[in-house]
Amino acid sequence: MEKKEKRSINNYLHVRGQSVQKIHLDVKEVLENDAPSQATVYRWTAAFTACSAVDEHRSGRPSDLYI
Repeated sequence: MEKKEKRSINNYLHVRGQSVQKIHLDVKEVLENDAPSQATVYRWTAAFTACSAVDEHRSGRPSDLYI
């Protein structure tokens, strides 16, 4: 499984309300030795949370970045 896919799963589980510890345990159960470390899960979750706060709708000129 690619890093991008693992990160997407991490973000999905975070949005569903799971803690970093629970996300790590669930992913490790499924991916075994291919699972990211708990520190990586923490960094991904923190980055996703920071991005989510920045991406909230704001009035004014629209962004030029389209994803």
